[in-house]
Amino acid sequence: MRRMKLREYAREKRLSLFEVVKKIQKGELRSEQVEENGLSVQYILLEEDETAPSKAQEPTQKRTEAGDGRDPYMEELEQLRKEVAQLRKLVESCCGEESLSSPKALPPSRDEYAL
Repeated sequence: MRRMKLREYAREKRLSLFEVVKKIQKGELRSEQVEENGLSVQYILLEEDETAPSKAQEPTQKRTEAGDGRDPYMEELEQLRKEVAQLRKLVESCCGEESLSSPKALPPSRDEYAL
């Protein structure tokens, strides 16, 4: 059984304190109040299997889903590189290489929009 302060639990689960208190009142979460240094502190009691996997473990799980040993992120990166190359060829064929390097081809700065 793991204990976590109410605020820490809310921050980890991206919930408001009000939502966490409502879950406690409904019985969805177990909690206990402990007096520490003269203050009453409320803790959420979590089972070990309820805790979320750490953020460091999540990307490795996603990467191994491909199953055939290839990294899906690398495959997507290669597809994006091919798409960028195609778009570059299209722009160069339409506008010419000189227009891409000239300052007039760039969009105006925010100062030029000012009144």
